[in-house]
Amino acid sequence: MRIVLSVGLALFFFALSFETEVQGAVIFTPSFSLAEQYNDNLFFSDQDKQADFATVLSPSLSMAVTSKNATLTIGYHGSAQFHSQHTEADGYFQSLSFDIDLPILNRQIRGLEVKVTEEISYSPELPGFSFGSGGTGTDIDENFNQVLLEGEGVQQPGRVDTFRNLAGISLRYFWTKHFSTSSSYTNVITRYSGDELEDTTVHSSTAGARYDYHVSSRTVWTSNYGLSVATFGEGREMIHQINTGVVHRLSALVTVTGNAGLSSVEDGFPGFDRLTQLIAVNGNTGALFVKGASPGANVAAGISKRYKRGRFNLQYDRNLVTGLGVIRGLTRRQSLIGNASHVLEERIESSVQVGYASNKSFEGNEVDVATYTAEASLIVRFFSWLDGTLSYTYLNQRSKGEQGRDGERNVVSFSLKAIGPSWRMIK
Repeated sequence: MRIVLSVGLALFFFALSFETEVQGAVIFTPSFSLAEQYNDNLFFSDQDKQADFATVLSPSLSMAVTSKNATLTIGYHGSAQFHSQHTEADGYFQSLSFDIDLPILNRQIRGLEVKVTEEISYSPELPGFSFGSGGTGTDIDENFNQVLLEGEGVQQPGRVDTFRNLAGISLRYFWTKHFSTSSSYTNVITRYSGDELEDTTVHSSTAGARYDYHVSSRTVWTSNYGLSVATFGEGREMIHQINTGVVHRLSALVTVTGNAGLSSVEDGFPGFDRLTQLIAVNGNTGALFVKGASPGANVAAGISKRYKRGRFNLQYDRNLVTGLGVIRGLTRRQSLIGNASHVLEERIESSVQVGYASNKSFEGNEVDVATYTAEASLIVRFFSWLDGTLSYTYLNQRSKGEQGRDGERNVVSFSLKAIGPSWRMIK
C-alpha cells in the first residue's frame, strides 16, 4: 500500500520537474466545527442500550497543489469526542487522504488518465450503511472510485476503534472517442481493537474495456467487459463481467438507466477449486443462476430528476460485491437508495436520504444482514463563513447469519461549522 502512495508521489514530483516556471498554486483552506450530539444506543447493542450526550470538536484542513502538469489534493479531518457519561468512549479520531491527478501524462500520451489515491483513518466504528454504494457496479472506474465505500454498509459491527489504510492506483486509456480500457489496483488494511473482529488485508485488482455509443442526443448505449480479482488472506475471488446498458434522458431534467450482462465467478478458496457460472441480467426484470445455489432475482434500475430548487435520485441494485475489510469473500448485495435535496430559502437547504441494504454471503451463512436507515438534515448559512446544521439519523440492523449483530439507533445532532479564508502560498 505504501508502495502505491510512493509511486504516486514520485510521479507527481516527476511531473512538476517538467515545469520551467511555477504556473500553479498551493492553497490551504481550514475549517472547524463544534457539535452537540445525542445517541440513544452508543455501543449499538440490542440487549443493553446505553444513551449518551457528546461534544465533538472537529478541525479540518484541505490543501491543493495545482499546476498544468499535476494536481495533488490533501485532506485532513479530526474529531475529538467527549461523552458526558461513558468517558471510556472518548477519543481523538482522524483521517488523512491524498489524491493525485497527472494531466501531463495525458498530454504526453494523449488519451491516458492516471489517478492515485490513499486514505488513512482511525475511527470509533465503521459506518453501518453507505449511501455512496448505490449503482450498478459494472463500470471499472466507478468501482475504483467507490472501493472504500464498498466495504462499508455491509454490517455495523458495533463501537470498535478501527484503523483503515486504503491505497490505490487507476489507469484509463481512450483508444478512440468511444472505446477505452482501464485497470486499477487497491489495497485495504483494516485493524480492529479487541478480539471481537478479525483484522483483514485485502488486495483488489481490476481490468476492463468499455465502448460508448451515442444512439441519439438523449440516449447513450454502453458495453463493457470487466475482470476483478480480490485476495483476502488465503482466499481469492475472481469475477468476469460482460455488460451492456442504456442511459436515456427522458427530458432535460429526468434521466433513467438500465443494463444487462453475463458474469462468471471463480472461487479461489482452498477446497473450492471450481468455476461457478453466474448469469446476471440487470434491468427491469432478470434472473440470477448460480451453480449449486437456488436462483434469485437480479435487477438494477435508476432514475434521477433535477428541478429548480433541488434534486431527487432513486436507485435499486442487486449485485455481487466484496466486503473490503469488513468480511471475507463475496456477498450478494441488494439495495434501494433514495435521496432528495431542496433549497427552502436563499440560505436554508434541506435534504433527506433513505436506504435499505441486504447482504448475504455468496457461499455459506457467514453474513446475512438487513439494514434500514434514514437521514434528514437542515442547513442554515448564517454567514458566508458560518453554517449551522440540524440532523437526525436512524439505523436498524437485523442479522440472521453467523456474523453480525442486531441493533437500532437514533442520533440527533446540532453543529456549527466555520470555514476560514483560503491561503494562497504560491502564485
